[in-house]
Amino acid sequence: MIPSFKETLLSFNTKVYFSHILFCFMMVLAIWLRLSNLSTYPAVGDTYDEQYWTFFGASLIQTGVPQSWSYIPVYKNKVPVSIQGIYYVIVKPSLDHPPLFSLFPGMVQVLSGRSWYELPPMGQIRLSLLPLWIANTALIFFVGKRMVNQKFGFFCMLIYAVTPSIVFSNRLVVSENLLSVFGLAFLYLVTLPERSRLRNYLLILLPALTILTKIAGIFFVFGLLFDLIIRKDKGWMYAFMGLGTGVFLFFLYTLKYDFGLFLAVQSFQGKRYSTFIGLPLLMILSQKLVMGVFLDGMMMMAKLAAVFVCFLPQPQKWLRSLVIQIFFQLLFFVIAVGETVSFTLNNKGGTGYYGWYVYALFPLAVIAFAYVFQQLWRSTNRIGMAVVLFFLVIQFRFFLYSIGLFDTAIFRLPKGLVFLTGVTILGSLILPRKYWRLYILTFISLVLLASAYQSRFMGPAYAIMDTEYIKPLL
Repeated sequence: MIPSFKETLLSFNTKVYFSHILFCFMMVLAIWLRLSNLSTYPAVGDTYDEQYWTFFGASLIQTGVPQSWSYIPVYKNKVPVSIQGIYYVIVKPSLDHPPLFSLFPGMVQVLSGRSWYELPPMGQIRLSLLPLWIANTALIFFVGKRMVNQKFGFFCMLIYAVTPSIVFSNRLVVSENLLSVFGLAFLYLVTLPERSRLRNYLLILLPALTILTKIAGIFFVFGLLFDLIIRKDKGWMYAFMGLGTGVFLFFLYTLKYDFGLFLAVQSFQGKRYSTFIGLPLLMILSQKLVMGVFLDGMMMMAKLAAVFVCFLPQPQKWLRSLVIQIFFQLLFFVIAVGETVSFTLNNKGGTGYYGWYVYALFPLAVIAFAYVFQQLWRSTNRIGMAVVLFFLVIQFRFFLYSIGLFDTAIFRLPKGLVFLTGVTILGSLILPRKYWRLYILTFISLVLLASAYQSRFMGPAYAIMDTEYIKPLL
């Protein structure tokens, strides 16, 4: 007997199918926003690390020897060349970093039919990161769902999909975008049952791949090991095997080319000036995308939330795992990052460190923000929510700027933002309880729309927007 249309419709698990559709919609949204202005923003040349990784990977694939630009003086085999009108000092072998991430842009260049030193258009190079966009966006949903529930997972996924700092940083060809995949994967793995054979294999494989991505990845692995040990999880033995495997493989890699040169390069990089405790604070409070100032209210709040949750009680194991990963990333900033930091604007409106140092922190910061927002929402904490909204109102600045409402007549601040900030905070503080939740829900929806609008339409013409905002305040 053929079932009726009504019976067929009722047989579907509507909640499951709706969640699948919503997941696909958010994934398509995330990819679309990252593809928009892919070749033009961030502007080509904001960082030549994109060219570094491309040369590195393509030369390794084509010639078997890693070659790329470097200005580290300990290299002896170096040749100054001009490629597409840009001056580079090409070194051979290039041993600044491990090779894994370079294979993404390098493979695209090789598939384009060019020699390793002939760069294809930047849009093609950046498109090599498509698998990482998908992996990060999907993983943050699954981590949120595993740790709290499906709604929390979707909230994290939506924030990650539309936040301008994340969208623009995902377009850049830098290894931190691969490290963030491993950071999220570690958070997911620690929640899986110990007896899972697949989990144990991944606890060996992923730490090894993390070491082969960037030397800084060892801090991610240390965080994973520490988390597993305090959980009394026997998986730490597999993770330790992965760490040992990664270090051994990288040792063989450097030994093949020139281990002494590798040590000399790392020794030189380790001598750079470090500001220790001041540095992580500046990385949280000072906002940059690459080199120039970039004000992103959502990311400002997310970074502050990442620090804030470190001081909260952690009754849930998942929250403790999140805090451990955040702590080890901040520890990396303190120990390993050696750039001079000052409040003086450079010629692009930035300060002394590079914005991509904190890219791998972004997914963890989003989860921390979602958790803080959830707690404030459940407790109807008006003052706490007013602080959050104070930062989030900054998300409207691009919309105001793009329609010509950049009037800095109130204490040299944009009148539109001053008005919105006042109204927003006042609403959070005085609205009756029965309207308060609707107000907050409406506001956060508008913030996410404003974020998506900026991610879609911001281009090089608006690159100095935030420098204009803050210069009158300095």
